[in-house]
Amino acid sequence: MYKILIKYTSKLNKIYWRFYEKLEDGTNIEFSTDSIDVLESEIQKIASKFGYDDIKIVKDFTYNILVDISEIIDLDEAEIATSEDVSNVFDTAFSKVFGGGV
Repeated sequence: MYKILIKYTSKLNKIYWRFYEKLEDGTNIEFSTDSIDVLESEIQKIASKFGYDDIKIVKDFTYNILVDISEIIDLDEAEIATSEDVSNVFDTAFSKVFGGGV
């Protein structure tokens, strides 16, 4: 999904970027498209108003992150691992991945 950003300067003389909105059916909606041809056409239309230097194109993407918590542990009751415990875990994992001992 492609979107267009338009540069503007605030009253405090700070530069910001906002998403370009297009009037459709009497309502301003944020412009977005998956088509490069539609994107190029829209940029040609708005370039005379805003100028190419004040236009940026961004590719919007969405992703999902799945988090699965299998067990909730009360930290007051949790056991603290010793350095020997950590070494044993490392040695076991190393041997399972690479074979043999450390």
